[in-house]
Amino acid sequence: MTPDRGPLLARVLAFDIDGAEAALPFAARLARENGWSRSYADRVIEEYKRYAFLAATGSAPVCPSEDVDAAWHLHLTYTRSYWQRFCGDVLGRPLHHEPTRGGPAEGAKHFKMYADTLTAYRAAFGHSPPADIWPTPAERFGDDTKHRAVNTARNWVIPKAPVKRVATLTAAFAVAAVLVPGCQGELNPLDWTNTDFLTVLVVALVAAVCIGRAVRSVVRTPNPLSDDDTLELDWEQTAYLAGGAGRLTTAAVARLVGRGLAQLGDDGKVLEPTRTGASELSVSEKAVLNALPVTNEARALKPVQDAVEAAFAREAARMERDGWTLTALERARVALVSLVPLALVLVCLATPRLVNGVRGGHPVQYLVTIMAVGGIFGMVVTLAGSLRLSNRGRALLARQKDRNAALKVGTRWESSGDAGMAVALFGTAVLAGTMIAPLQTWYPRQTSESSSSGCGSGCGSGCSGGDGGGGGAAVGVAAAETE
Repeated sequence: MTPDRGPLLARVLAFDIDGAEAALPFAARLARENGWSRSYADRVIEEYKRYAFLAATGSAPVCPSEDVDAAWHLHLTYTRSYWQRFCGDVLGRPLHHEPTRGGPAEGAKHFKMYADTLTAYRAAFGHSPPADIWPTPAERFGDDTKHRAVNTARNWVIPKAPVKRVATLTAAFAVAAVLVPGCQGELNPLDWTNTDFLTVLVVALVAAVCIGRAVRSVVRTPNPLSDDDTLELDWEQTAYLAGGAGRLTTAAVARLVGRGLAQLGDDGKVLEPTRTGASELSVSEKAVLNALPVTNEARALKPVQDAVEAAFAREAARMERDGWTLTALERARVALVSLVPLALVLVCLATPRLVNGVRGGHPVQYLVTIMAVGGIFGMVVTLAGSLRLSNRGRALLARQKDRNAALKVGTRWESSGDAGMAVALFGTAVLAGTMIAPLQTWYPRQTSESSSSGCGSGCGSGCSGGDGGGGGAAVGVAAAETE
């Protein structure tokens, strides 16, 4: 890129599409209409601006990727922003959108044009474009042309890859279930002896649960992004990932005590403020501080957690939009897909045998027992554990634990404020042996890095085993994400 074009690029990248504060910003609308996280939409917008720079300054026509084209399409509907402010004031020239006319010749032309665009990108900016936004030409004119608009309120969108894996594994298992007894000369499951059939059924149920657990991990999209390593999470975001509002409240209390803004009373049961109006308080710290003094009884701490949850609601919603946590609908989708293998075994293998046995007057007590116990136990095991976090959120939390492993030892804390991050990641157990160790016994229930239950006495919202604190009701009750 020549030096004289540097100022233009700076103006293009700094351009604010909205132009003024909007209740629904352009980036949020783009993310919503395409099913993207907010952070991914922000990245696409930056790449769209780079594309516009190439189009305005290049000597040859350029072709956008599908995602960049989506941003361009949406910007065109903001007519004043696009034609007056962007093209007129920033680019200094019109930038028209010309779709393909169709046909093999046009396809070949745009294929080459897109490849040339990737080359021009590298020459202009000194690095390759991000592959998740700018795929290869073969991908760009292959799968990327199959996009369709879907009403997610009426339809579930399930990735094909996990479903194919489930089908493949289930088919392989079904073949094995048939062939093993088939070695004895009987291929029809309905003709097997009770012992043979029940043995295969038990193995099938166990395999279905294992497959369901594997599928559960695969379908918890979105997956980590290539630039997630550059994200810097603060202690509040980390605590919310680790255990929802419960863990966030626990960490906020530890941070306030560590900073000397709160302390335990002489009886060791009341947490009271030392001073108010302290500067540089987070929203969670303010919510806790405003609720003090408070005892360590669960019913007294429930309103404190509610206040923290309300104060952090805006950031929690952003984390959900960015795909760090899953919505209730997404959690239901993951749960249902993970139960498909178990349902197939019960419906396709066990039920025909049961119907045949009843019709023939054969004993089916053992079969019914195994179906009932196996079905219930299989559902419990398949669904056990938290579904709060997406694969992206799980990866972000794991990275935080790796980066802050030194905080497991209180003597390695660099400041009193480290108490918040330490408790966020590793629970109240990390306070042992620190200057604020008495606070550890103040919490109504201890938590640790590997906590798996979000339930404690006085819970107002019931048990959510392994939920990582998403539904706990008392400070110190929140559990860490264990999956």
